[in-house]
Parts: sequence; C-alpha cells; structure tokens
Amino acid sequence: MAPRRIGWLPRLRSYADCFHAVCVCVCMDMGTHGYPASVTTHRVHPLLFWPIALVVVLGAATLLTAPIHDALLDAGWISPPDAPDDPVDPETTEERDIRLNKTFLQVFRRLLLGGLAVLFFWWFRPWRGGLLRYGLRPVRPQLRSTVRPFLTMSVILFAVLAGQMLTGWLTWEDPPRVGKFAVRVVRFTAAGFLIAFIEEWFFRGWLGEFASKRHGPRLAVFLPALAYAIVHAFRPTTLDHAVSHDAAGALDALAGWFAFLFDLQAFGPAFVGLLLFAYLLTALYRRHGSLWPAIGAHAAAIMVIFSYGALTDRDPARTWAGTRLLYDGPVVWALLAAGAWWLWPRDPGRNSPDSTESPEAQAGSSSR
Repeated sequence: MAPRRIGWLPRLRSYADCFHAVCVCVCMDMGTHGYPASVTTHRVHPLLFWPIALVVVLGAATLLTAPIHDALLDAGWISPPDAPDDPVDPETTEERDIRLNKTFLQVFRRLLLGGLAVLFFWWFRPWRGGLLRYGLRPVRPQLRSTVRPFLTMSVILFAVLAGQMLTGWLTWEDPPRVGKFAVRVVRFTAAGFLIAFIEEWFFRGWLGEFASKRHGPRLAVFLPALAYAIVHAFRPTTLDHAVSHDAAGALDALAGWFAFLFDLQAFGPAFVGLLLFAYLLTALYRRHGSLWPAIGAHAAAIMVIFSYGALTDRDPARTWAGTRLLYDGPVVWALLAAGAWWLWPRDPGRNSPDSTESPEAQAGSSSR
C-alpha cells in the first residue's frame, strides 16, 4: 500500500506546532513555570516568542528572496526586462537593472510582510469576534456609504491635479494614453478596494481596538496612524541605489529602508501626509461607526495616485506642493486636516468604535 501523501498545509501546521512546542519547553526550562497556564501551555511568553519569530522571518525572507525571484522570472510570473538592443549602451543597461532591482525588492518586501502576517494571525487570532464589530456588514446595504466617499475623494484629488496643470507642474502626455489610463483606473480601483479593505480592517479596526484596550482612546487614534505611516516607508521605490540580488542585497535593502524612514528631508513630507490621511480615515470610521466609508475614500486615493501618470508628465519631479504622491505637500495637508476636523464626531459616544455597543444596537437605541 502506497504511503499517504501529506499536503503542504498540514505539513506547515505541524512544523509550526513543533516550533511552538520547542519554545514552550525552552520557556519552562528557563523557569517560566510561574506564569499563568495560558503562557506556558497555550502560548510562549511574548518576550521569548517575538524576538525568535522575527529573526526567523527575517532570515527566511533574506535567504529565499533571490531563489524565489529567479524562479518567478524563469516561470514567467514576473515579466523579465527586455534585453537591451545595445548591451554596451549604459542607458539601456541601467533601465534593465532598475527594473530587475524593483522586482527583487518587491519579492523581498512581500516575503517579509507575508511572514509577519502569519505571525500576527497565529499569535493574536484576530478573526475572533467577527467583522461586524467594525461595522463591516454585507456590502450591498453599505454601498451608498462606500461609493459616496470614493467619488468625493476622487473629485478632490482630480481637482488638485487640475490645479497643478494650471501651474504648469503637470502637463498632458503627447500623445495621451487614454486606453492605458482606462485600464489603470479599472485595475487600481479593484486593487484599491482590496488593499483598502485589508489596511482599514487592520489599522483602523483591529489595531485601533487593541490600542484602545491597552492604552486608552487617544493613543488608539495616534498609534494606528503612526504604524500606517511607518509601513509606507518600506517600498521598493524609496531606495535610491541598486542592491545585489542575494541575501546581502536583501539586508542592504532593509538597512536602506530604515535609513529612509529616519530621513526627514526625504520621507518627512510624505510621513506628515500619511499621518493626516490616517486621521481622516479614522474620522470617517468614528463618524459612521463603520469601516466602509474609510475603505471607499482609501480606495479612491489609491486609484487616482496610481492612474493619472498614464496621461501626464511632471516637471519638475518635486515642487513646494509635493511630488507625484500628492499627499507630501502643504496643499493636500491642508485638505486632509480640514476634512479630518470637519468629519470628526463632536459626540464621542455616538457611533464610536470604543463604545461597547455595536453600531446596530446604537442605531436601534437612537431610533427609539
């Protein structure tokens, strides 16, 4: 009788259980038997678990990025750069290297985020309690509250772009690529809603609730906004130099991202804009008692920022009003700050995520 083949998911779970058991044995051997049973029998003590787990995730991502990147290129899942017409020409060779560098950094970043997501879900079990506590009822009843912020944010950002065209900072491409723009709008609208749903559930929903229970309502607003802004420093386009496509290059990229995070001149303006944008999204959540309006506004911002470049050229790349990101200049800062102030609920108890009542119960009590 042929041996039964074990699937990759049960095998991965068995590896995780073995790692958990080893850590528990280490904890008990270190004298942690005085901790509650939930620490030594159900979970490893966090002071031991998280340093080890983060080192494991970082090491795995560092070592696996190069072979996975090469495998994806060979399989055609990542489109390889076109071979330069003239291999001696430094310009064409540089363009090819830039594109390869970008795809390598994308793979490394996704491996890091994927590993951290596995740790997060395994440790915190955030699905407990469901999504209704964040006002995430089925989409159809919430369609209006999602579409209206999406359209409003789109109109505001396109108005900002129109103002930049009047100043001459932004010009139409010649010829304009209308077809490519339409494809980008559809593509980044779909991607925007998916990204916005995940980020709003995590930052405004779960992390805000977690911070509120641990640190109170004020830090429940600031800490998720701070985390949201920091995460956006770790993007492939933020590095100003190429890295080697190996483990050393992955570590070099990580060091470069941390250096960019603390570079006030390079990342400071974008950090301020991301912080204000996070406050605006929090205001939408607290005003409506649901994440759907924040998801709509967030998706619109992603769609506009990643789509308008198909029709326009920007010269110079940076002005006092910001860059192609739009949110790294004082004009959009003022709009975000004014929107957050206007939308912030004046009655802290009404529709507040910190309230013990669900949005449905609050709506019922207000109708009575």
